[in-house]
Amino acid sequence: MAATAVEAWDERWTTPEGRADWLVPHPAVAALVPVLKVHEALQAIARSYRKLLAVVVSTQLALGRLAKA
Repeated sequence: MAATAVEAWDERWTTPEGRADWLVPHPAVAALVPVLKVHEALQAIARSYRKLLAVVVSTQLALGRLAKA
C-alpha cells in the first residue's frame, strides 16, 4: 500500500490497467484541442505582424520618412 499520493500514482502507472485510463483523453480535453490550435495560429500571425511592422518602421526611420519621437 502506498504511503503518499505520489507513490500510489507510481504504483498505478506501472500496471497496464493504470496506464489504460490515460490512453483516451477526456472529452472536455479533446474538445479544447481545435480551440488551442486556432489560438496558437492567431498568436503566430500576431508575432509575424509585429516583426514585420518593426522592420517597416525601422526602415522608414532609416530613410528619414518618419519623424523621430
